[in-house]
Amino acid sequence: MEHWDLTQSSRCFVHLANSASWKQITGDAPPATPVDVHAYRRAGLPWFDYYDERQTAVEGSGILRKLKSIVDFGKVREGTF
Repeated sequence: MEHWDLTQSSRCFVHLANSASWKQITGDAPPATPVDVHAYRRAGLPWFDYYDERQTAVEGSGILRKLKSIVDFGKVREGTF
């Protein structure tokens, strides 16, 4: 914790946009296809093997599997759990 400034905070908002609203938001046409290794390299970005759609999915985390969803919390609060 010595490297974290716990007195400061910030927020980051992430908005997902489908192709129908992309142009309206950005003014640009949406990408014609999913971004692939070539697009990453052209943009000077690193490409990681786990981005490759031909790879098998990484096994889920046992720790994360134990987490409750927001729906589960709602059920507990409403007494329906």
